[in-house]
Amino acid sequence: PNIVNIYDISANLGKAYIAMEFVNGQSLHAYLREKGPLSAREAINYMVQACSALEAIHKAGIVHRDIKPDNIMIAQGGLVKLMDFGLAKAEDARMTSSGVVMGTPAYMSPEQARGQDVDCVSDIYSIGLVLHEMLTGKTFFRTGDVIARQMTEMPPLPSTMAEGIPQALDEVVMKCISKDPKERYQTAEELAIALRAVTENKE
Repeated sequence: PNIVNIYDISANLGKAYIAMEFVNGQSLHAYLREKGPLSAREAINYMVQACSALEAIHKAGIVHRDIKPDNIMIAQGGLVKLMDFGLAKAEDARMTSSGVVMGTPAYMSPEQARGQDVDCVSDIYSIGLVLHEMLTGKTFFRTGDVIARQMTEMPPLPSTMAEGIPQALDEVVMKCISKDPKERYQTAEELAIALRAVTENKE
C-alpha cells in the first residue's frame, strides 16, 4: 500500500510511457516547504510507512537509489506512497559501469557518491537524511561540493537544530547516516522497529 501503483507500461508512436495511479496529495518536499520541521511523532509516522515500502522493494531484490523528499508522496489522509523508480535496479544487475555516479547528490550515500555498487543499506542512508530533514526543516547537504561532503562530513544531531527531539530519535537518525554501511541499520524493517520504539518510550 505504500508504493505507487503502476497500471501500464507501453509505447505509443515511438514514445515509452508509464501509466500510474493519481495520488491526491503532495510530495514530502512540498509538505516540508509549506509546514517546516515536523514533530517527532509526525516524522516517525511518515517514516515508518516509507520503511514499509522500502522493505517491500528490498525483499524483492530492488534498490531504489534515489530516495528523497520529492519521491515520497503524502496522500490525503496521511498515507505515504514511495514513487519514481527511474534509477532503481535489481541488486544483482549491472545497469551502470563502475565509477558512474547516479542519484540526487543531496541524499546519496558515500558509496553511491564514489560510483561504487550500492545495495539496500545505501537506501537506508538516504532515508536517514530525509528523516533528518523532516525533523530540522533543512537540507543539510545543499551547498558547496556536495559529493565530497557526502563522503566526509556528518550532519549535526537533529536536536541541536530543532526542539522536542528525543535523544533516542537522534541516535536512530545518526545510525542511518553513518558513513560506514556496516554501522547502519541493515534493513528497513530494523529501522522501523527502532522508530516505533522511540514512540513507545515517549509514551
